[in-house]
Amino acid sequence: MNRIKIEQGFKSEKLIVIPKPILEKVTIHPLIKPLFITDIGYFPEARHHYRERKEGSNQYILLFCVYGKGKIVYDTMDFTLEKNQLTIIEANRNHIYYADECDPWSIYWIHFNGDLSCEYYNYIMKENEPVITVSPLKHSNLVKQFEQIYHLHEKGYSINNMIYINKLLGVFLTSIIHDGKNNYGNNCGDCGFINQCIEYMNKNIDKKITLEGLSNHLFLSKNYLIHVFKESTGYSPIDYFIHLKMQKACQLLDTTNKSIKEISKILGYKDPYYFSRVFKNNISLSPNNYRNIKKG
Repeated sequence: MNRIKIEQGFKSEKLIVIPKPILEKVTIHPLIKPLFITDIGYFPEARHHYRERKEGSNQYILLFCVYGKGKIVYDTMDFTLEKNQLTIIEANRNHIYYADECDPWSIYWIHFNGDLSCEYYNYIMKENEPVITVSPLKHSNLVKQFEQIYHLHEKGYSINNMIYINKLLGVFLTSIIHDGKNNYGNNCGDCGFINQCIEYMNKNIDKKITLEGLSNHLFLSKNYLIHVFKESTGYSPIDYFIHLKMQKACQLLDTTNKSIKEISKILGYKDPYYFSRVFKNNISLSPNNYRNIKKG
């Protein structure tokens, strides 16, 4: 039977791919280097979802099925992944996975890497291969943790935020097989006006923001704003705003069929050619080349 294959593009999907230049910058940090996320997402009722990697992936791939079911195929075995089950595909392992035709899965997924990624894989999967079945309570906790990690990515790529995100990844992974209840506090965020500044940027992602406009909004001097914002995030306010715009651009390229011209307009760029240059400078790929990358 010929199988319909869709690699991505599902209604209400969530998808974030960390841009390569950002990943190269943050993963040299000693607190991030051991374990870090490269891609993260959620595909609901992913009918015809299909991925094949003959040479495997450079990252470890966690798949958590919350509804429906799908199949995972290795060169030596194959198995079904069903509701309340998860698995981790080892880096560089030849694999295929796809949603069931009649009862397609809804999956949370994370690609991760780092010096300790192999250790985490062995810790979780050594006695549980090929799948781990989780209880309803643990299911709920894992979904909450995933959503927390995902939404923190939407706040941008400051060193502090990325450290926190990737430490939460370690908690998420170890809680998979931890027997006790998991209790987590409130989301971490930059305190005070930094948080207000990022919130203002996100609300005005479709506009052009100036340093003067930001400083007036926060009732701060421009020099003080630059100093404290860069100290907290590692970026100047305007550079950070551009990163947020490019993150939104990546999401629109991944999850919609909007043209480059439409996306540039949504993000406040009147000239789509200028938008494409900014995108390439930040993501190291043109918008079209980025859109063609297989993800998930």
